[in-house]
Amino acid sequence: MKRPVLIPCVLSALLLLCPLRVNASVPAPDGLSAKAAVLMDADTGQVLYEKNAGARRAPASITKILTGLLVLENLDTGDTLTVSEQAVDMPSWGSNAGLKAGEKLTVEEAMYAMMLRSANEAANVLAEGVAGTQEDFAELMNRRAQELGATDTFFTNAHGLSGRGHYTTACDMAIITRQALATTGFSDYFGADRYAMAATNKSGVRFFTHTHRMLLESYAQYDDEVIGGKTGYTMPAGYTLVTAARREGRTLICVVMGSDTIYADTRTLLDFGFDEFIPYTHRLAEDSPGEATIWDGEREAGRVSFSWPESVDLWLHDSLEPENVAAKYDYPEKLAKGEAIEGTVGLRIADSGIDGLPETLITLPLEAEVVEFPPPAVAVTAVVAPEEAEDDASQRGELAARLIPAASIAVPTFILAALVRLVGRRKRRRHRYW
Repeated sequence: MKRPVLIPCVLSALLLLCPLRVNASVPAPDGLSAKAAVLMDADTGQVLYEKNAGARRAPASITKILTGLLVLENLDTGDTLTVSEQAVDMPSWGSNAGLKAGEKLTVEEAMYAMMLRSANEAANVLAEGVAGTQEDFAELMNRRAQELGATDTFFTNAHGLSGRGHYTTACDMAIITRQALATTGFSDYFGADRYAMAATNKSGVRFFTHTHRMLLESYAQYDDEVIGGKTGYTMPAGYTLVTAARREGRTLICVVMGSDTIYADTRTLLDFGFDEFIPYTHRLAEDSPGEATIWDGEREAGRVSFSWPESVDLWLHDSLEPENVAAKYDYPEKLAKGEAIEGTVGLRIADSGIDGLPETLITLPLEAEVVEFPPPAVAVTAVVAPEEAEDDASQRGELAARLIPAASIAVPTFILAALVRLVGRRKRRRHRYW
């Protein structure tokens, strides 16, 4: 029996499909100015609020969240990078750390420059360190976004300056940020307020301060619940902001795009998520797992047993009841041998009737245990090649040639001995009676 196989899914433990209705006209929290926004629970991936979540928009520098994720997945923070001429060939009006061609710095230093100072040339340096060229890195970004389920994202660069075809959605940015937060070391850069970069071969010590005001005590927007974030701005994108905040062990991800009041919008959404949702554990069906038959042509070649977790942790808005959550199990009854094994359970949270809280679908992968039957036994008939047959006949002839002379001597000798014994016995019997 094979070991249980976990069915691949777009996300590692919980695949979140953004709400089915994505164009809420008036948000539930009053006064939200963002053109698009998403509030997501970081642990479960559940969307708690959305506004135009699937609308494609220019992201500006929140692009760098995906850049940082790929850097930590592919490089050691202690690796040394060399700044290229191409990396510093950037518009002077963009954010930069003053890096110079030929300058040497570590991955860690470049990460702090990119995440705190939002340095565009630092993003280029990191991109080249991962993929060799900025163009190849952009391809890697798009491939990784697809793997994560951010299917409405297409990036043409690592820094986020607006370019033709460079876009994402509020929903996709929440998905990307969720994965980044789960990546070891990312929060060190995402949540640092200040950093002093050591002197290099081209420059003295440099000091970076995070551009996210909710992380800095010197600003009125400071919030001690905020644990990380990334700012962005270009004229096509407007102001964009990604924020992670934690309260009583629970972490929320807030994305606002095209907002005139990014910090006020973010604070409103975070309070909405922390204050108006309660934890709810939804128990799934307790009946026996579903089964599928594997067929190899017309022969039954095995079976698959699908199973699911006993329960799923969710968050319900105060306006909803447990009856508003329904589960639907989806798995095949028949599979062709070699066909991909796919099965899911979908949890549908009903429309609350509140703008910004539409019907939501969360999809969980089912676990599959595969048992393959051995192929039927096939009778094997030995076939002797002509050469082998001739060799066998020759060997039998040689054996007969040796046995026949021996038999011609042994058989008469045996008969003669038997006659002698018989005569002797008769003589002894006559002697006894006489």
